[in-house]
Formats: sequence, C-alpha cells, structure tokens
Amino acid sequence: MTFVNCSNHPSVRWAEDQLNAAKNFGDIVDIAFPNVSPKATHEDVSRMAVDLAGQIETCHPNAVMVQGEMTLTYELVRRLKADGIVCLAACSERRTIENGNVKTSVFEFVQFRSY
Repeated sequence: MTFVNCSNHPSVRWAEDQLNAAKNFGDIVDIAFPNVSPKATHEDVSRMAVDLAGQIETCHPNAVMVQGEMTLTYELVRRLKADGIVCLAACSERRTIENGNVKTSVFEFVQFRSY
C-alpha cells in the first residue's frame, strides 16, 4: 500500500496529523511536483502529465496527493483518475499571526479531499 505525495511539500515537513492521515493509505512516497514554465504550451503540459503519471503509477498507489501548478495538476489528476487512482488535495486552515508589522501565516492540516 502506497500514498504518493506529488507536491513541493516533502512529507518530512508535515505535521503529525497529516502524516497519520496519509499513512492510512499506505507508506508515503514523495515525488516532487515539477516546475512548469509559464511559456509551456498545452502540449508541453500534457507530455509532462504523461511522464509524471507514469512515474507515479510505478508506485502502485492507493492514493495520490496532487498539488502544484494548476494546469499540470488538472492534466495529471484527469489521467490518474481515468486509471482508477484516487487523487487528493490537502485542506488546511490558515491562521495569520500579527506581530507589529510582520504577518506570519500558519497552515494547519484538516483533511484530505478528493478531486
């Protein structure tokens, strides 16, 4: 059983509650979400999605968290779902802490939500 984290947020930096929620799907495997050039064409993004889907599918995942550039996310999720793979997004509560002129945002994991 495998949970693939396809994002730019390595699981080693996740809070315990997000780790535990992911581990319900299996062992966590991190696959970095690639950078997408703003000059990339639709065809470029489609090719990236094919390559990334192939890499993910070699892990035989029970679920995949997909978070990154919007058009590649859409293409990747569409392809993975067509192959029967559960695709998820992490949902977090944003808390803003103000200290004088400095604002810090803290994101607290709440749940995984299906695409």
